[in-house]
Amino acid sequence: MEKREYIEKALSLGASDAAWILTQDIRIDDRFPGYCREPGCSGFGRSMSCPPHVMGPQRFREYIARFENALAFKFDIPWEILVSDDRYPVFRVLHETATSLETYAVHDGYVLSKAYAGGSCKNIFCSEHKDCNVLFGTGECRHQGVSTQSMSGNGVDFQQIVKSLHWNDGLDKSTGVIAGIVLVG
Repeated sequence: MEKREYIEKALSLGASDAAWILTQDIRIDDRFPGYCREPGCSGFGRSMSCPPHVMGPQRFREYIARFENALAFKFDIPWEILVSDDRYPVFRVLHETATSLETYAVHDGYVLSKAYAGGSCKNIFCSEHKDCNVLFGTGECRHQGVSTQSMSGNGVDFQQIVKSLHWNDGLDKSTGVIAGIVLVG
């Protein structure tokens, strides 16, 4: 694996930065899925990519133990966008980037690779639909191949990743960070 090629691929997809991290350094916090419930994300329980329908922290810890490396990537986004409804198209790009990087890794022979990103797929892709096709058994995912599971729903502390990679350094207070990871294996 040429790790630099993966970083270049992430950057070519529009990411502000990308870096390799060891999966053992990814902090999993048991409290995070609870934040989806209280104070409450409107995606909670409404899709297969959000709690309570994802692995959750304990199972996710066991799952990522099978991997050694993860590609982390980020987008620097103005806060005025992140706190408005304009964030949904941005998070859509985040998910599409994650799944493109997953596909890149799979085609490179790492067939177990799996992408995760921030945000609820229900809010990002299917806000105009009452129900999730998969969750309610009415069909396949409308956005299969571009929607990923929620990082925080599985307990991933993405702020710890951002901090460990110094991705907030140099950003002014009007800019925030959204991020994703791809477990490569």
